[in-house]
Amino acid sequence: MKAKKLLSLVLAASMTLATAVTVVNAEDDIKVLLDDKEITFDVPPQIIESRTVVPFRAIFEALGYEVDWNEGTQTVTGVKGDMTLTMVIGSTEATIKTKETPVNIGSGEADTFLEKVVTFDVPPQIVDGRTLVPVRAVGEMSNYKVDWDNDARKVLITSPLDIMTGPGPAVPDTPSDITSQTAPNSAVPEFPITYDDTNERESHSVRGFELTSVEKNAEGKYDITFTLKTFFEGRGTVAAVFDCLDENGSVVDSFSGSYIGSDYAWTPHEDKATISGNTVKIVFHLDN
Repeated sequence: MKAKKLLSLVLAASMTLATAVTVVNAEDDIKVLLDDKEITFDVPPQIIESRTVVPFRAIFEALGYEVDWNEGTQTVTGVKGDMTLTMVIGSTEATIKTKETPVNIGSGEADTFLEKVVTFDVPPQIVDGRTLVPVRAVGEMSNYKVDWDNDARKVLITSPLDIMTGPGPAVPDTPSDITSQTAPNSAVPEFPITYDDTNERESHSVRGFELTSVEKNAEGKYDITFTLKTFFEGRGTVAAVFDCLDENGSVVDSFSGSYIGSDYAWTPHEDKATISGNTVKIVFHLDN
């Protein structure tokens, strides 16, 4: 009798624990929505190294790609119109290839392609036999806007206006949109220093660097103030480094800062630095 009673207690405790675990998992479920419609995955999205990753085939196909998987080279390839996106398991670099339209259509010119390598934080990886890719990186490389709703634990992907039907959310800020070389007050003249956002476009943690003031000090150096935005999927520190170039394109100085990114959102910051008086251009520093 005692053995039966003990067994009943164990079973009851096990059922209670299982129920508790199920509730926790349900609360922690991450959903991915494309234009407010949920994308269905056979393996739930999860967070690895502070980045949300999802099964590659489902996210690629949801974004309109034809998908190919090369087992030998461990390569994921998506083709969408004139664009080809290639990612390799274990690599934090992706290749984007786009076909250029011939100047004289129908002239028989051979197709030419533009190829760009983009870096991101967490590589595609195989977990429990499934290939997972970082959803933000895939979305933004495909020209979609990607946001995170921390309260609802949802990844929100928004199509660019040029591929949406009917009215929709505005196209997100891009570095070229939000980077200005003049102060917010239009009466202030153009700064003697410009910002080149080319390298910034390769970053998934820093965007929108903008000079707000530039002044020469008594030592002949520039005292600058600036704003920028950082992103960290969760809560953590983003280190941003910028190089200062002279008129010959040589690096004559650099400055950096550590900024807290929180709640899965782009976080604005204000900061200042003193840099070489020979600076004519500032660029975001990419680690090689």
